[in-house]
Amino acid sequence: MVTARDLGPVWSLEAVERLEAKTGEKFELVNGLVFAMAGASDAHLALAAEMMTQLGMQLSRGPRRGQCVAFQSDARVRVLDEDFETYRYPDIAVFCGERQRTGSSYVNPVVLIEITSPSTERVDQRTKLHEYTRIPSLEAYLLVDPGARRVTLHRRVAVASWREEDHVRGRVELPGTPAHVDIDELFAALPPP
Repeated sequence: MVTARDLGPVWSLEAVERLEAKTGEKFELVNGLVFAMAGASDAHLALAAEMMTQLGMQLSRGPRRGQCVAFQSDARVRVLDEDFETYRYPDIAVFCGERQRTGSSYVNPVVLIEITSPSTERVDQRTKLHEYTRIPSLEAYLLVDPGARRVTLHRRVAVASWREEDHVRGRVELPGTPAHVDIDELFAALPPP
């Protein structure tokens, strides 16, 4: 089996942070390897903005006002695991209660959201699903597919058990939060082709 160490120098988070500071760009650290973050399409940007608008309004109102917060793609999340060190920038991360950090990275998201594209779909659906579901605090991982106009919710049902639900309309409740996603409004935000 080939490991990251077989492929060349293994990066540390500190080295990646220095690279980010020097270049002004974002990089993900996956098992010692560094990956540059790609630019986002108009559809991706529109969906992320609409999602943040929906979540921001819901999380700032109601009886649980201020208990949860949503951050866009600048919130680095660490996947805690003994076997590898991984730091990702999810498109949206939702935290409830006290936000915990290891250095500059968050470790206790309740919901993570990724907006897929043809170039990221496989990593979002497989690799990140495997990584994110190892986060003990995570209640849900939401994938938004602009091409299919579909939302896939991976919901924790037990300590190591997850259920997948596909939605194309209506509301998707976000477990562990007082928020939901209105799918019809979400995809109405897509720019014309």
